[in-house]
Amino acid sequence: RNAQRMKETLRNSGSNYSDLMKQLDNAESELAASQEAIKNLEDQQSRGEISIEAYKKDINDYQKRRDKAESSLNGILLRLREKTR
Repeated sequence: RNAQRMKETLRNSGSNYSDLMKQLDNAESELAASQEAIKNLEDQQSRGEISIEAYKKDINDYQKRRDKAESSLNGILLRLREKTR
């Protein structure tokens, strides 16, 4: 709840923070989507619905997306910390 209130406050406090909040929301969405996709792939592979080759290829792609989203989140949070000091 506090994070949501803080996001709303920053989003309404100016275009600079508003843009960062949009970027933060996008990165959070990408992280959640990639984590869900990884879970689904793991489930499909454990049930034998996809081949190990397809699993390895797809899991690698989603892990890269997840890592990129985490990196984006960390960068945005760092910029917010610097701006609020």
